[in-house]
Amino acid sequence: MARDLVGIIKSAIRSEEDPRRGKVFRMYEWMSKITLDIICQTAFGYEADSLHDPHNELAEAYEQLLDLQSGSNLAKIALLMSIPGGAKVVGSKWAYDHRHWFRKIAFFSAVSDLIDSMYRIKRVSSSMLRQKMEDSAVTVSDTDAKRDIMSLLVRARKADLDKDNTVYAMSDQAMMDQVVKCLGAGHETTATGLSWTLWLLANDKKSQERLRSEVAPLFEGNPRPDYRSLKDLQWLDCVM
Repeated sequence: MARDLVGIIKSAIRSEEDPRRGKVFRMYEWMSKITLDIICQTAFGYEADSLHDPHNELAEAYEQLLDLQSGSNLAKIALLMSIPGGAKVVGSKWAYDHRHWFRKIAFFSAVSDLIDSMYRIKRVSSSMLRQKMEDSAVTVSDTDAKRDIMSLLVRARKADLDKDNTVYAMSDQAMMDQVVKCLGAGHETTATGLSWTLWLLANDKKSQERLRSEVAPLFEGNPRPDYRSLKDLQWLDCVM
């Protein structure tokens, strides 16, 4: 996925009238896309492919949420959420069906987009969980079983309940809530950290060149280095 992003950036630079002058990129948007793709693949076995498909439902929903991140919008949303029962209403199917009402009230117009985004994220999350539940009902060998985190959790829960159906097990709703939390917290925080790292490197040529001189030889010998090889790169470790 990282190589795909590098290819996209290189292609955009080459298409410039004077490629030697480079091009300014809004890296947070790209970091958000690639971290979403990575966490969907590794944690849920879901192909978001937002790098190449900007109209993917999950990618669109998160992009809509990002557009709401202004001080005034966040203050309005926080005010609504502070009202007793407000969070429950915003996350309900009723609110989604009537979200246009909020748009008619200028003060709460951003809430309409929040409701729409959250509902779509929950819908995709529910679909992911339902697929994992269906997969867990089919007996396959350990070699053929899916290895993403959600598949492992669902299979572990099923194994526990098959042994003793009276033991505590996370409910479907709780598991879906974990999917939503993991998607939000797991990719946005990483995207923010990577964006700041790239900005700092762009403004520190000495550190940038030192990092490049350490990383380039490794990737020349192996375009897909393993974790151990990357872990040995001391300056990369300092940067990250």
